Amino acid sequence: MSPIKSPSETAQRMRAAVLVADDDSSVRGAVMVILAGKFEVQEAAGGRDALDAMALASPDLLILDLSMPDMGGIEVLTEVRRTNPDLPVLILTAENDVGQAVRALDLGAKTYLTKPFEPSVLMEEVVRALAGSPDPAKASARPWRVVT
Repeated sequence: MSPIKSPSETAQRMRAAVLVADDDSSVRGAVMVILAGKFEVQEAAGGRDALDAMALASPDLLILDLSMPDMGGIEVLTEVRRTNPDLPVLILTAENDVGQAVRALDLGAKTYLTKPFEPSVLMEEVVRALAGSPDPAKASARPWRVVT
């Protein structure tokens, strides 16, 4: 007879689901390759696709581009906050507009990464966001990471 597993042991064995919403297929593909193996990764080709995907399955993390033709990332983030206020969201965008970054962070995005991005930085931020530490002392010291 096998021992009974606690809920935390079961959760640790399950891979987190990450939804990548970006209208650029090459960016989506790169993020999926980086995260594959560690996470269950799904993709959405735009903002509306992301909301549709989230209605069908609940991801543990959303990686969101701000500039998409069908529905902007701020609009998606606003809707996500209305329907799923605790979902961690990482912004991954070519926009390096301070106003957009502040707005996204004010809406609850965990971090704001600019493209091009370092794969190790993306992985670090994904892991940190999924850890979900409510303790500000353990939060990222750099919620806005810009590659120069």
